[in-house]
Amino acid sequence: MVKQLLLIRHAEAETPYLGQKDYDRELTSHGIITASVTGKKLKEMGFSPDFVLTSAAKRANTTAILLAEQLGYPVDGVQAREEIYACNLSILLEHLNRIDDKYSHVILVNHNPNISYLAEYLTNENLHGGLNPIGIACITFELENWRKVGQHTGKLLWNKELYHT
Repeated sequence: MVKQLLLIRHAEAETPYLGQKDYDRELTSHGIITASVTGKKLKEMGFSPDFVLTSAAKRANTTAILLAEQLGYPVDGVQAREEIYACNLSILLEHLNRIDDKYSHVILVNHNPNISYLAEYLTNENLHGGLNPIGIACITFELENWRKVGQHTGKLLWNKELYHT
């Protein structure tokens, strides 16, 4: 069974104001629109996630919820995890490896640079500067088990922002 993973950088976020924690940054109005449009485009492409995982930071979590709404995925099923905010690659990989094998179409919303590094690590492809806000790396794995996902085990199908198309 093929596994498909969409690695998505959160949408455009507000510049932090004095004293604001990075974790609490909100999406801009443009970020809200592009996240919603991206979800619609994914639905039009026939993508239907069966698991959505996100950083619990406000901008990533909001992006994941907006995507889920447009994709018809239950918003209360979005798994927001604090430990994948500002973490290293091994933590992100550990979370991927723990995904239940019953899921085949997964979305992971996170932050740069780690979301881009993860895409490069999994596929051995150079993303040339990384994912832009709401950019997506679509990766497939010819694997039965998420626990076998690791370095160079995936194939990058495409890397782009869908709201432009």
